[in-house]
This record gives sequence, C-alpha cells and structure tokens, in this order.
Amino acid sequence: MKNWYALTRKAQWQSIADVRRTFPHADAVTLDCRKVVTIFNVAGNHYRLVVDILYQKKVVYVKVVLTHADYDSEPWKARICRE
Repeated sequence: MKNWYALTRKAQWQSIADVRRTFPHADAVTLDCRKVVTIFNVAGNHYRLVVDILYQKKVVYVKVVLTHADYDSEPWKARICRE
C-alpha cells in the first residue's frame, strides 16, 4: 500500500491508460449504477483496492480495501453506488 500511495501521489493520470502505465493490472469497472471505479491488486494480489479517480481534478478517493472473497461478493458495489 505504501508503494501504491507513493506512486499515485506523484502520478499525473488523465485516463485508465495512464494508470495502466504505472499499474499494468489496474482495471476500470463500471458498476450497475454506472459509476466507474478503478481496481488495483495489492499485497501480492491478496487484496483489492477500489478507488474513484477524478482525472480532471487529479484526485483519487480510496473507497474500500477488500480481500478477494469480499471483492467477489456484491455488497461493496451497492454501498459505493449509494455514496
């Protein structure tokens, strides 16, 4: 997480393509509510970091850190959609 934070803090991302140049396995996921979040694999792919990136404002909001089992369940998606 420290490495992710350090790299993200310095980043000047303008799109998911830019994010993938820093983190090749990052994925943009569109939730049922049409909100797009970016998913990062962290800690040797043991956890998923879900963030909301506002490219125009150059802001990254950490939404949730999940285990793979928690990521595969649906409640986190509904919770983010309600925010």
